[in-house]
Amino acid sequence: MLFRFPGHLKKLIFNKKDMKKIIILPRFILLLIIVGLIIWLLSSSVSQPVFDDQVPSEPAVVTSTEMIIVDSPSAGVIITSPVTISGQARGQWYFEASFPVKVVDANGQELASVPAQAQADWMTEDFVPFQAVIDFNQPSTSSGFLILFKDNPSGLPQNDAQIKIPVSFDHSLVVATSTPQRTVKFYYYNASRDQDEQGNIQCSRQGLVAVNREIPISQSPIKDTINLFLQSALTATDTAAGLTSEFPLAGVS
Repeated sequence: MLFRFPGHLKKLIFNKKDMKKIIILPRFILLLIIVGLIIWLLSSSVSQPVFDDQVPSEPAVVTSTEMIIVDSPSAGVIITSPVTISGQARGQWYFEASFPVKVVDANGQELASVPAQAQADWMTEDFVPFQAVIDFNQPSTSSGFLILFKDNPSGLPQNDAQIKIPVSFDHSLVVATSTPQRTVKFYYYNASRDQDEQGNIQCSRQGLVAVNREIPISQSPIKDTINLFLQSALTATDTAAGLTSEFPLAGVS
């Protein structure tokens, strides 16, 4: 084909191969645009990382799951010490007929910890009733949580489970404090737990019972703990539970 242009003459010869190139080039560019658009759409739909200021809120607290149902107390109620916790849990939630229960304040400070006991044969996959009576320390916040843990003798994280119930504390129990506290354990003796089949006292460690106490956070926690143990007497609740102690003892410091 011959084209004439004003002012000069130029021959442009187009064969069939050239024509194919001219037709294919726009199609190739269009294809690139479509592929790029698809990649952009896919990348925009990928979940973005969650940063500190984008942390999602905690899920609503529930009082029942497929493994455990708490009948009492209900979420949000005001509790006093001692508090009775009751409900049902499947046999897999127990180990040796019990599982741990804790009372914590709003700061996560543990106020008490006891085992909840199965009220029937726990060697089953069905629901088994349980009960726990917790005598907890005075809280420094007006609210807290009851936490019921699945007993996990394996210690493997994948076997952990818990249910967390929000509660409020009786205002008369709340102790205002400006000093951060730490929980320590005192071990007292209960003779009724330390007997053989004939009722003889064995003087063994199975007679020891842990009781939580609070001390101010300081640079000398060991010294503070020992001093408090030597100076503080058993409470009426401790005595009613059968605990005994030789301290305070005159002349001992």
